[in-house]
Amino acid sequence: SRERLGSELRLSCGRAVGKAADAFIFGRLAGRCRPELQRHRIGFAAEVKGLLNSGRMTEEYLLKALDTLQEGVTEIYLHPAASDDPLVPDYRQTAELAALLSRKVRDKVDALGIILCNYRGDVKKMGARA
Repeated sequence: SRERLGSELRLSCGRAVGKAADAFIFGRLAGRCRPELQRHRIGFAAEVKGLLNSGRMTEEYLLKALDTLQEGVTEIYLHPAASDDPLVPDYRQTAELAALLSRKVRDKVDALGIILCNYRGDVKKMGARA
């Protein structure tokens, strides 16, 4: 899986050089892994959201990102926590948890007809345990 750099920069233009480097590296890794996963019939997400904005997946960002999802399976990449970790001060872990629990995000998921599932394809309801 990989994240589309152009789409990410339209959502959040900060860290452009770092995001470009990450996109290059993860794009190459995904390109190398994809044929092996397909050969072994292992499922994977067509797209990732949040990898290039790691630690900054706020409610505002997530609401915008949901509008840009492509067809197929998308992995949304977050690091939520009940308290922020001082060892990673750039990560907004409590904001990411708040985004996941947000009524606005839940309503947007419903309005867009997004189906939440795990990699086995089990459909999940918002608020249900994984």
